[in-house]
Amino acid sequence: MSTLATSHVSPTFIPIFGEVIELLRKIFCTEKSQPFVVSGSGTLGWDMVASNLIESDEDVLVLNTGYFGDSFADCLQTYGVKVTQVKADIGDRPSLEEIRQALTTKKFKAITITHVDTSTGVLSDIKAISNLVQQISPETLVIVDGVCSVGSEEIRMDEWNIDIVLTASQKALGVPPGLCILIASERAMINSRPLELRFQQHKEVSNRIKNSLEELGLKFVPKHREIAANGMTAVYYPEGVKATDLIPKVAEQGVVIAGGLHKVIGPKYFRVGHMGISVTEPERKHVEKTIEALRGNLKDLGCKGDN
Repeated sequence: MSTLATSHVSPTFIPIFGEVIELLRKIFCTEKSQPFVVSGSGTLGWDMVASNLIESDEDVLVLNTGYFGDSFADCLQTYGVKVTQVKADIGDRPSLEEIRQALTTKKFKAITITHVDTSTGVLSDIKAISNLVQQISPETLVIVDGVCSVGSEEIRMDEWNIDIVLTASQKALGVPPGLCILIASERAMINSRPLELRFQQHKEVSNRIKNSLEELGLKFVPKHREIAANGMTAVYYPEGVKATDLIPKVAEQGVVIAGGLHKVIGPKYFRVGHMGISVTEPERKHVEKTIEALRGNLKDLGCKGDN
């Protein structure tokens, strides 16, 4: 704490932060998992899990050994997650047989384990639980709340096939409070699919959306298709159409597009984003819904084009 403050853009910060990342990998016994160091309490990790890895209405199995199991479940439910709990008596932990039975009832997106619940002092056997998950439901993400265990209990992410561990700086790591530390396996983040596939999906969706707009006679802000981005489309309004004519109408159908941003041509064009899960998870039908909303409303506004 006596060290002078260092700017996050300072050249001296980069090697220090790089060393932090590598040392965290050693603590969690992993070679490839990605650490995230974020300002906040350890329980901020719950929100990071709920908002980044799990969708509303997906199922999560929460193993409950005390107060923090209850709280993790509450956090997930706040995000609309369907929570199933396996609760233990006070001072005990769910048996492997109870967990096995729960895993066979449905497909769970994730299972959460409080490694050490501070309210009871109970230690969960995350190695055995993870092995059980790999046997019964290998596609289920294994998420460990390690706020009261990282640095004092054995955690081997790679060897035990754990996907997420979250913790706080002030516990067994023994540094000042104020940091949430979350480390994610390759399976839990963007590298879970080949990047080549991801790039190809974005290119294909970009062409679908641009073709559908081009068929209506619309012109793009990039002067040539060859220099147009694959994750978004910037397109001029048809003559006589304003932002207020199109954007609210599209929004009524659950599709969000953005107005122009460039200060010279801002009122003349709109932007459509097509990236991330809207592209890589086609079962969501985001792309189809977007194309339908755009084409329908543009036609209503008198934009007929070729079709």
